[in-house]
Amino acid sequence: MNGSIKRFVYWISGTTVASAAGFLFVKVISDNAGPFVGFFLGGLAFGTILGVAQWLSLRDWLPLRWVPAKVFAAGIGFWAGSYMGLVGAYAAGPLGLASGLGITLGISIGFADILIVPAFRSIAGRWIIASSIGMAAGLVVGDSFLPLLNLDYTSPLGWILPGGFAGLLYGIATGLTIQRGYGISQDS
Repeated sequence: MNGSIKRFVYWISGTTVASAAGFLFVKVISDNAGPFVGFFLGGLAFGTILGVAQWLSLRDWLPLRWVPAKVFAAGIGFWAGSYMGLVGAYAAGPLGLASGLGITLGISIGFADILIVPAFRSIAGRWIIASSIGMAAGLVVGDSFLPLLNLDYTSPLGWILPGGFAGLLYGIATGLTIQRGYGISQDS
């Protein structure tokens, strides 16, 4: 497997697993700390897991400050996303909740990424769009499976499944954006 495909696979698989694990942490923490404080603290845990996984997959290319930026952005994204999710849930039900949270979280972490990696600034619009649409689409797809599997948000799997789909689609969208927009696909 050449270097670009290997990095792409590492990015997607690391992002998928980290997102699923991170969403589980958000559930556990928010169950114990309350919804809004719990979403912020859980977001910090999510950001830590996601930031480390992504940094490990591209550590020869991403600066180490990627991790603390992801931690802070995910904490803010989950906290703000919990409010946007409530607005979405009021307007469109559970899928509105998922899309509101996903868009807000994706914008937050996408914006932090372009601040940390100067090369991303040339693709900032595409990066933030890929982050927000990938995260929102993944949460909506994952949430769509919950009723089919007789799951809801009270179950740990009700968080892991949407989190995994969010990580998968976010990982694919951002991975393709990196490869096409910046040229990380070049073997080094």
